Amino acid sequence: MAQVQLEHVTKIYPGDIKAVDDVSLTIADREFLVLVGPSGCGKSTTLRMVAGLEDITAGTIRIGDRVVNGVAPKDRDIAMVFQNYALYPHMTVYKNLGFSLMLRRQHAGWGNPVARLIAPARYQKARAERDEIHRRISDTAAVLGIEELLARRPKALSGGQRQRVAVGRAIVRNPKAFLFDEPLSNLDAKLRVEMRAELKRLHRQVQTTTIYVTHDQEEAMTLGDRVVVMKDGVIHQCATPLELYDRPVNRFVAGFVGTPRMNFLDGRIVRDGERLLFDEGSCRLAVGGAHQDRLSGFVDRPITLGIRPEGLAPADGAAPETTLRVTVGVLEPLGDRMDVYVATERNPDLICRIDSRTPLREGQTTDMQVDLDRVHYFEPGAGGLNVSLADDPS
Repeated sequence: MAQVQLEHVTKIYPGDIKAVDDVSLTIADREFLVLVGPSGCGKSTTLRMVAGLEDITAGTIRIGDRVVNGVAPKDRDIAMVFQNYALYPHMTVYKNLGFSLMLRRQHAGWGNPVARLIAPARYQKARAERDEIHRRISDTAAVLGIEELLARRPKALSGGQRQRVAVGRAIVRNPKAFLFDEPLSNLDAKLRVEMRAELKRLHRQVQTTTIYVTHDQEEAMTLGDRVVVMKDGVIHQCATPLELYDRPVNRFVAGFVGTPRMNFLDGRIVRDGERLLFDEGSCRLAVGGAHQDRLSGFVDRPITLGIRPEGLAPADGAAPETTLRVTVGVLEPLGDRMDVYVATERNPDLICRIDSRTPLREGQTTDMQVDLDRVHYFEPGAGGLNVSLADDPS
C-alpha cells in the first residue's frame, strides 16, 4: 500500500494534441479515488501514465517514495484491471489468478523430484513458494466467492464471474495500488449495481490504494472516497461525492454530476428596492438572503440559475416570487417518485423529481416552487463559475 502522487503531469500526443494538461493530484494511502468525465477528457490516459503504459510528456509520478517516470510497468508494484478483463482463455481460473505469482518465483526450477535429491534446500524453498501461491489464490477466491470456479476456463464463466476473476488476479499480488479502467462497462445494468457493491466491500477488506476510471458519474459517486471530475485534460474539481453534488465549482461539474441532471435557467439579476430578484423572462424569483451580497455585483448582468430536480416541487399556494409557471410535458414514474419534464416560456427543458402520487397530467399548466436555499448561480457559459460559492471560506 502506498500514496500515489502526480505533480504537474502533462501528456501531449503527436500533432500537439494535449490529452492531459498539468494535472497535480495526491491519492492518499488506502484511498479509493475515482476519475470521471466525458469521453476524451483524459481520465484513462492519466491512469495509463500511472501504470506506465503511457510515457509522460512532463511532470513527475510517485508511487510511495519512488519516482516511477522511467520505471517499467512490471516493476511499479501496481495491479491493473482492464475493461475487457484480459484473462488468458487457455488457463483455468486457478492458473489465471496465480499467473503473475508464478512468474515471480525465484526457485521455480527446483520443485521436481530430481532437485529433491541433489539440492534438498532449494527444493524446500520451491515447495514453500508453491504453497504460498496456493494459499494466496485460495484466500483470494474465498474473499471473492469464486472457490467453485477455480477449475473452469474463462469461456465457461459469466460476465460477472469473469470480472471477479480479473479483480482477484489483482488482489492476489498484494500490490501497492490497484488501477481500474472502466471495469464494469461490459456488464448489464443489474450486474453493474451488484459489482459496485462488491468492489466497495472488497476495498474495505483489502484496504489498498485504488484509482478507478469511469465515464458513469453514478458509479463514481457511489464508489469514491473522493471523485475527480475531468474535462479536456484538466481537473475541474476534486472532492467528496456529497461536496461535488452540493457545491459544484462551475456549471460543467454541476451539469455532469447528478441524475437527472441539474436544471439551468438563463436570466439576469435585477434590483427591486432593497431586494435582488432573478428575472427568468417569464417570471421573477427572489434571491435568497445567503446570495444577496454575492450577487450584488451582477445586477443587470446575464447569469444562470441552477436547481436540482428535487429542488422543484408543486407550489401548493407558495409565494409567487418562489414559483415558476410551467407546462407539464412527459411523466416518467419511478416507483414512489417520478420525473416530470416541464417547460417555462423561456426555458423548455426542465426536470422535476416529485412524489409519483402527485396529480399531474401531460399538457397541464401549473406552478412549481423553487427551493431558494438550494439554488446555485453561475456565470454565463458552459464552464461558468459558481458565484454562489464566492467568498465562502469552506
